[in-house]
Amino acid sequence: MSDVCAPGDNEASGKRSSNNLLRPQLIDLVNRAEDYRLTVLLAPAGSGKSTLLRQWLRSGRQNTRFAVLNLEPRHHSPAPFFSSLIKTIKQSCAQFDAYYLNQINDSVEFSVEAVTESLAQGLARLREPLFVVLDDYQLIQDDNIHRTLSQVIFTLPPHIHFVVASRSHPPLQLSRLKLEDSLLSIDANDLKWDLEALENWFRSVGLATADKAFMQDLLDWTEGWIAGIKLMALSLKGGGADQSDHMAQESKSPE
Repeated sequence: MSDVCAPGDNEASGKRSSNNLLRPQLIDLVNRAEDYRLTVLLAPAGSGKSTLLRQWLRSGRQNTRFAVLNLEPRHHSPAPFFSSLIKTIKQSCAQFDAYYLNQINDSVEFSVEAVTESLAQGLARLREPLFVVLDDYQLIQDDNIHRTLSQVIFTLPPHIHFVVASRSHPPLQLSRLKLEDSLLSIDANDLKWDLEALENWFRSVGLATADKAFMQDLLDWTEGWIAGIKLMALSLKGGGADQSDHMAQESKSPE
């Protein structure tokens, strides 16, 4: 049975909101992470990264453990970052032990080599498959964290995987992973909605679906950006059919 450890995520085991459309093809895409050392989920705010991760975690994987760290500004330096990472992994995998990492604090000089070795050895001793998920990685700006994490990922055994979600390109050493075919990249183009997804979502939130031409215009206006679609849908819901007709007419007017 899968163990989901998601500090700070109150929706991890909650009911799925009608606002969050379940897209099985994206779940299948993230499931491919088991074939890669690192999966990077890169897209701007409002693209549905965190929603996709929650849905993926709930989808369930037999004999697999998940350690999910929702990053915050307080994780900006190595001591709080790796301290939280250790706690998160240990909550999911009680047998995880990385002695050196337990000694990390702001008063101790940080050693990339020592942390890399300790974390890599601790992960290598785990027997069950583990996904370590880091959400909001754009908050991390410390080079020591980037270098250490990169080195750890290079040494991962086949059953341990990292998934990093970020609004900006994570400054990890991705080129080497690409050369080794150890990197799975999922970006905004993968996340954006198509016509079928838009129609399904309209129905799920109780909005009458407009004609396909108008809905295609809506996708074009928002470029499939989920947050933009929802904002425009709120406008439609507030204005009713007249608002829909007005927006459709605007889309046909010359600029």
